[in-house]
Amino acid sequence: AAEVEEATKKVEEATQKLAEAESAGNSLALDLAAAQAASKERAAQHDELEKTLQQKTDDVENFRAYNVACFELLKEKTAASAPSPLAASAAAPADEPATTAVAGGA
Repeated sequence: AAEVEEATKKVEEATQKLAEAESAGNSLALDLAAAQAASKERAAQHDELEKTLQQKTDDVENFRAYNVACFELLKEKTAASAPSPLAASAAAPADEPATTAVAGGA
């Protein structure tokens, strides 16, 4: 009878330990599921941030290209509207020789 009681006590202890282990296993499984869900959420946020970063990078590159194009256009228009250096130098000597000729002839 004492042996049966001892065996029963050991079975109850083993059953209790098994229940605790199952509870701990369930808790770990829940922790793992929560960690996996958080990991998926972080991955989704990371993907979204990478898409946003790529869009901003593209926007900056487009803006830079637009600025370069505007600068080139402005440079062309300025060059077209400004008197050419050749025309300016051709006009200046025409005035000088006349002055020099008058001064030299007098």
